Amino acid sequence: MIIEKINKIILEANKKQKIELGESTFLIEKCKNIKFGDFSSNVALVLAKKNGLKPMDIANKLCECIKSDENFSKVDVANPGFINLWLSNEYKNDIINDILYKKNNFG
Repeated sequence: MIIEKINKIILEANKKQKIELGESTFLIEKCKNIKFGDFSSNVALVLAKKNGLKPMDIANKLCECIKSDENFSKVDVANPGFINLWLSNEYKNDIINDILYKKNNFG
């Protein structure tokens, strides 16, 4: 649920930046260390390879689009071009409320 939503937000940002994704796939993963965010993505690395661009340039462009999304409290870029995402407290609360409401039917 969360990863699917992040994927959609990243794809929308990519569409705004008009960078060719094609059939390429990228990862969105839960961070093992919270200092790097709740989730991270390698989308800029994948796009850079496909389009012959610098990963950090793509990551910064995507980051600017994603930052405006209210589901994130913080979005930043780490070398060599990872995008780190911190979920907002409001979004975390929404998820918790959804879990409590749906109970065994959640997920």
